Amino acid sequence: MTSVTHVGDVASMLVDAVGNQNASKEIFNVVSPRYVTHSGVAKLCAKATGMEAQIVSFEPEKLTVELKKFFPFRNQHFFANPGKAMSLLGWE
Repeated sequence: MTSVTHVGDVASMLVDAVGNQNASKEIFNVVSPRYVTHSGVAKLCAKATGMEAQIVSFEPEKLTVELKKFFPFRNQHFFANPGKAMSLLGWE
């Protein structure tokens, strides 16, 4: 699972942060609060192009390489939470 963030969301958070004392010396995750699977992203992209996604999964235990050394293979979910920006900046 991951999140997909629109450039407009990034821009709106930057606008909310500039000049905001609550943003001083803080680090924020600029991400959507909605999560999607990688398969879901592939299916949405395929649908947008009028095609059908053909998802091919792999079994990590059968690979002969160490996954963490090879992007984009991740055998865990990757989450970031926008809660801090939402509470300190009032970002939505």
